[in-house]
Amino acid sequence: MVKQADYRDATPNDFPDDYEQSDIDPRVARRTNAVRQKQYGKDVRESMAQAEEITSVIANQARDISQDVGKRQGNVEQRFDDQIAGSTNDEEVIDARNSNVTGETSKTLKVRLDGMQENSVHKNEDKATYENASIGTDDNTYMTPHSSAVAIQNQLFKGEGASVHYIAHRGSNK
Repeated sequence: MVKQADYRDATPNDFPDDYEQSDIDPRVARRTNAVRQKQYGKDVRESMAQAEEITSVIANQARDISQDVGKRQGNVEQRFDDQIAGSTNDEEVIDARNSNVTGETSKTLKVRLDGMQENSVHKNEDKATYENASIGTDDNTYMTPHSSAVAIQNQLFKGEGASVHYIAHRGSNK
């Protein structure tokens, strides 16, 4: 059995007037007028389908323009960074772009400082759990001094010099 449409709402549409008719793409406006005025269902369906297709074309064009603007914005920022990098005369600022710890050189001091700040933000999910610390695993995560001490304390000391390391850590030979 074919499902019948269930028309329950007999009240007229009361949509808000929240857009300007002049903002509607003329291609879509032509199709929406056909939806309102055509007598036969096949003409209405075709008008609706074409309006949807045109809407898709408009959305794709907007996406392409947005991506192009993003690329141009990236180019402008790159040129700005190049100008800053080329115009700095202060030797200390130029030297601060280089990291003796990582060996990396940043194009500008701001890039370096932003990277340092980003790396210094500790997230809970990056911290080692006490369980992982106690068995000395999870070496790819940030371990606090306390969790490192727990890992050292619970580490099995084996091999030559192990007792010296254990005594140095514990402070006695217990």
